[in-house]
Amino acid sequence: MSIDVPALRLFLSADLIGSTALKSETSGGNDEPEWLKTFISFYEEFPAILAENCKKHDTPNIEFWKGIGDELLWFVSLSQVSDSLNVVKAFKAALELYNRKLDDFDKKVRLKGTAWIAGFPITHKVVPLPNGGTDYIGPSIDAGFRLSRFSTRMRMVVSVDLAWMLLQCQSKMDELRLCFDASESMKGVLSGRPYPVIWIQCESPLEQLEYELCHSNRSTEWDRRLGDFCADFIRSTDGKIISPFITGANRFGTPPESFLTRLNGLKDKDPVDALTENGGSFVPEGQQASVDMVVHLKVAP
Repeated sequence: MSIDVPALRLFLSADLIGSTALKSETSGGNDEPEWLKTFISFYEEFPAILAENCKKHDTPNIEFWKGIGDELLWFVSLSQVSDSLNVVKAFKAALELYNRKLDDFDKKVRLKGTAWIAGFPITHKVVPLPNGGTDYIGPSIDAGFRLSRFSTRMRMVVSVDLAWMLLQCQSKMDELRLCFDASESMKGVLSGRPYPVIWIQCESPLEQLEYELCHSNRSTEWDRRLGDFCADFIRSTDGKIISPFITGANRFGTPPESFLTRLNGLKDKDPVDALTENGGSFVPEGQQASVDMVVHLKVAP
C-alpha cells in the first residue's frame, strides 16, 4: 500500500490460559503428550471457528499475523466504524464457542482474547521480515500485548481507543457489554501512567455470576459516561494515544493540519528515517526498511 494513504488496523489476540501448567503436568515420556494435542487442536480448530463467525458477522477480511507459542494473532484493516464492531462481535462469538468445546472435553485450559487498534504510518510502522512476512511495531502494539495480561475467559480486554470506537456504535452493540473496573500501570506504556482496563463480557458462567453479584446497578447512562471518559482520557495523553480516523467513513471528521504535515513529511524521508521517528520504532539489523500504511488518525480535539 502507498505511504500517503493512511488506514486503521484492528489486532486480535487469542491466548490459551493454563497451557504452561498443562505442559508441566502431562509431558512425561509420551511421544504425543496431552498438551501437544491441545495445542494442535487450538492451532487447527480456532482459526476455522473465527473464520466462520467472521462470515456470519460480515466482517472485512481478517488476516493471520503470527503465532507465538500458545497465542495466535490476526489483524484486519478497517474501512468503516462499524467494521470494528462486527469484528469484535465475531471474535467474541468464536472465543465463546471454542471455550464451550473445551468445557465439553473437560480440558484444563481455556481461551482468552484481547483486541486493540493501531494507526499507520504515523506513530506505528510495518516492518518487512526476511521470510517475506511483515511485523508491526509501535506504542499501541506494545500496549495491546501488555493489556492481554488482564484478559480472562470472561474478560476480553480492549484498548481505550477501540472501546471509544465501539461506543460510537452503541445502538448496534446488542449483546456486547463493556465493563470498566480500574486503571492499571503497565511497563513501557504511557510512561507508567495508569491505563484504563476496559473489557467486554464473554460467556463464563461462574465468573459472570460473580461479576453480576458485584455490579448490579448498570444503565445506558453508564455506557454514555464511559464513552465520555474514553474520549477525555485520549485527549489527556497529548497525542500519545490518537483517536481513530478512517478515510472514507461518514464519521470522525477530517484529519487536522498537523497530521497532514507529518504525513507529507514521510514522503520525503528515507525509509529508515521514517521508521525510526514517531514512537521509537526501529528496523532490526540486517533487514531492509520499507514503509507500509495502515491508519488514518485524528488527534483528539
